Amino acid sequence: MLWHTFIGIEENIDALYSPSHLALIVGGALIFTAAARSWLHQKQRSKLPAILSMTLFYILLTFFSQFYSPFIIPYITVSEKPVDIPALDPHSLAAKELSGYNLPMAGFIIHSAILVAVVLYMLRKMKLPGGFTIMFTIATAYGAIILDQYRFIPAAMLTGFILDTYAGTASRHPRWTGLVLPIVLYSLYYITIFLTDAVWSTMHYWLGSILIAGSTGYLVSLLFQDDHFPTP
Repeated sequence: MLWHTFIGIEENIDALYSPSHLALIVGGALIFTAAARSWLHQKQRSKLPAILSMTLFYILLTFFSQFYSPFIIPYITVSEKPVDIPALDPHSLAAKELSGYNLPMAGFIIHSAILVAVVLYMLRKMKLPGGFTIMFTIATAYGAIILDQYRFIPAAMLTGFILDTYAGTASRHPRWTGLVLPIVLYSLYYITIFLTDAVWSTMHYWLGSILIAGSTGYLVSLLFQDDHFPTP
């Protein structure tokens, strides 16, 4: 309240990135991960509380980065094209144009990093090679409520199912997991868009965005390279 009293009340996007509200991320993370941390130390038989706990933590991270989320605001689509993007001029490198064109790419990078980090932590530390179908479905469904983007739920669900199916392989090969997981997810993402909408970008852009998402996941996976991924 002191922050609001002396500095003012945040509005719009400022409410997400205000230092006082960023502190809420820490508090929310501690609350949401309580069951996961408890399971980690006590190793209860049921893994569902830990899975749901990490799902809430993942939702928290995506909530505070929702304006870059490809699943909440699909900027790459014609229907959600950023208003500041002018007609494509291949000879122009104006900052105004580049800012609009790079907005979708920023979302792919940020959310690929978040996704791979959470998944690899669950595989490495928590030894939870499963439950990703539940996690991806709930998290995407929650994001879909914000702007009615329910069309992406099947893509997320299928990605989680594939990861659950090959969880043993994924746990033994974290680098491949970091690379392939975002590529699979965003390939299904674009298939969904092509079936329900259209993209405003060129093929070079949207194909490149899939590869950049995979590359981002691969780089994040390097943080786990010295850790042993147990076989389930």
